[in-house]
Amino acid sequence: MTKPSKDQLNDPNFGLATESLVELNNDFYRLEPWVYFRFRLRNLALSAGRELELQNLLGEGVSVDGFKLGAENFSPKLALDDEERSAQQSFVVLEAEVLLHHVAETLLRLYIAHESDPECPWIAISSERDFGRFKGKVRDLKQNLGTPDYRDRAAEVFFGSTDWKELRPAINEDEWTHHLENSIQWLSWFAAYILDGYVYNAAKHGLGVWPQNSALSVEIDGMPDFLNGSGPCLEYLHTSRETDGRTKWRRTTKWVRVDKTFASIHIACALIHRLWSVGSVRHGNFQKADLELFPFPSPSELLANDEMALANFSRSLRYYEDPTAEP
Repeated sequence: MTKPSKDQLNDPNFGLATESLVELNNDFYRLEPWVYFRFRLRNLALSAGRELELQNLLGEGVSVDGFKLGAENFSPKLALDDEERSAQQSFVVLEAEVLLHHVAETLLRLYIAHESDPECPWIAISSERDFGRFKGKVRDLKQNLGTPDYRDRAAEVFFGSTDWKELRPAINEDEWTHHLENSIQWLSWFAAYILDGYVYNAAKHGLGVWPQNSALSVEIDGMPDFLNGSGPCLEYLHTSRETDGRTKWRRTTKWVRVDKTFASIHIACALIHRLWSVGSVRHGNFQKADLELFPFPSPSELLANDEMALANFSRSLRYYEDPTAEP
């Protein structure tokens, strides 16, 4: 009996029969992950824009199988009070940040799993259980996305071809260039977002954040409000390494533009759908890819800072992570 090679042992597909891989792939691509995120975005948008109606619906009563939620002797509300509006805004800002991180991480995991064209992407995704190693792959991806090789990889993953003439529905070369460049720019933006995950880490580990409204202005050379930050924001604690080698705590305020966050989530869903459609033809039993080639703005266009607004403000605290540590 031949001893498996090192490469075979490192291959997560090694030992699986071809028919098993076909079955796994067909079952995998019956899933629709972008639909899950779109449902979450829809529900969050309803809470952000129609909270009064939602509260009245819940007050009247909602039943799901054996679970019932409602209020006795309910009288419809005509308006939200200050406390309810504050709680609503806190929830929306916090949940928008968590949802954006979740969908961005999913997009990147799916992309990294598909770019090497494995026999079974489901196994490739499930095999990556070390988040530190995953972040290393994200870092490498961000650094290399501008190279011709990675550009071609992105074209294969998101469009199934490096030749725009092969796409269906048919598009012209300018449209192809726009769609491909936009996809690469957003992939790079989501990678940068995942690599700077302090606020998400604070949120998912016990909600260590403080959703609030805050305002701050900066005056330079006698110009008031040269830079300013105002509106919904998140405050959280994190650490940074100082010049003396020690790690110090910082308190950071991040202002959240809910509309732009929602749009970024929507674009991530579109990219997941596009990637999935290509993968379902390449690895599954689907005959045609539904690419959903609708235009959307680039990161620089959507997130343009025309008002010289502060995105975040960080200040150092007088606390070290380990005060006894040697610099």
